[in-house]
This record gives sequence, structure tokens and C-alpha cells, in this order.
Amino acid sequence: MNRAQKNGAAAALSNLEGLVTKLCGSFAVEEIERVSEYLGKRLTDEQKRQLLKQGPQQIIQAAQLTSSAVALRQQTEAAEAVRRNIEKMEMMAAPVPKGPVS
Repeated sequence: MNRAQKNGAAAALSNLEGLVTKLCGSFAVEEIERVSEYLGKRLTDEQKRQLLKQGPQQIIQAAQLTSSAVALRQQTEAAEAVRRNIEKMEMMAAPVPKGPVS
């Protein structure tokens, strides 16, 4: 392979990497947007544009942070559900007072 072919192959690879980064970045930003809605806050158009301007590493970090936030919310919701069930069980197991109520 001569120098021109190597340069052409390197340029093609660079273009492909750029396309993949752009597509994956768009997909990741869409997922971040969905997660944000799930967490109760919508991304503004400006925030989406800012995310799309970031490099792949920054987008991955943002996606990881949102993933951690979702996991934390789900754990909190599960813990609250367990707490409510325990309270229900305790109420059901509590002895009913007998005799006159003052």
C-alpha cells in the first residue's frame, strides 16, 4: 500500500469514526433526554445542543451519571414501597384495644 492509499484509508477511517460518534452521540443524548423526563426534568433545546457539541467521552460521562440517577431513584422507590408494606403489616398485627375508649 503506497502513501496515497494509506492517507486515503486513514481519511476514510476518520470519516467513519466521526459518523459513528455523531450517531452514537445523538442516540446517547436522546436517552439522556428520556431519563431526564423520567427523573422529572426536561432538557431544553439549548441543553441538547450543548450535549451534542461535547466529545464522546463527555457524552458517555453524562449518560453514566443519568444512569446512576435512575438507579438511585429506583432504589429509593423500592425502599419506600417496602417501608409502606412494613407499616401496613404492623398496623394489621397491632392488637385491637378492648374495653371502653376514653
